[in-house]
Amino acid sequence: MFELNTMNVIMEGTRRIDEWVEIQKVLPRDNQMLCISPRIQSKNDEVTLSLEEFKVITLVDGKKTLPEILESSPLGEFVTSRAIYRLISAGLVETTTVKEIDVLDPREEDSLFWLLLRVYASAFNQIQKILERKLGPENEKLQLTLAGFRKGIWSCFVGINHSDFPTSFESIKRAMAKTPKEVRVLRLISGLNQILEEQLAYVYSYLGIEVRKQVAAEIKKEVALPLAERREVDKKYDVGNELYRILKEVKLTKEVL
Repeated sequence: MFELNTMNVIMEGTRRIDEWVEIQKVLPRDNQMLCISPRIQSKNDEVTLSLEEFKVITLVDGKKTLPEILESSPLGEFVTSRAIYRLISAGLVETTTVKEIDVLDPREEDSLFWLLLRVYASAFNQIQKILERKLGPENEKLQLTLAGFRKGIWSCFVGINHSDFPTSFESIKRAMAKTPKEVRVLRLISGLNQILEEQLAYVYSYLGIEVRKQVAAEIKKEVALPLAERREVDKKYDVGNELYRILKEVKLTKEVL
């Protein structure tokens, strides 16, 4: 019975992570106010809502943003966010104008670098672990391949744990400071995505499509939390959507280990 309950908990946790990933794609930005859709208000069609959706829609008044609704809701962040997601998907709630923010966050770039470090460190570590587990950590050709990956900015993202984050974070900032500010973010994100595509191609080439799918699923689980924690920055720079596109898109490398 204990094993069964444990498995149920694990499966429910996995399901929630997958659901949270989809919810994040639809939720509005933090400075957008939400209102009841005028198209619904002008119709006489009967609308069926769940209890949680009804509780959440009563908080939507055309003046509150998503963070303000989350703060007012008694249902908790996940349940409230899920209700907003369903209401928006059903066309019952939509965004209106943007609420002006008095002070812009001067640490936005730092917040983005933090997000990129968490997301891509998780992704690269998952890929390295599966390659070493399947091909053997002493595999000479594998080590040559990993050594090639370690050149440049990639070296700031692998082999780190939570306690290494301050040092690794500063190393990324120092590396990127050498790049002109106007192209810094674009160059970093595009470079990381290119590296990720290459590594996933190696996994597919040498371990097959099923292992490639397994790695993609593990990466999705690992990055769900940091993307949620930096949701506003994620939406602005499209970090999560671009990452999920790469995880879904299968490419085959021409090189051989």
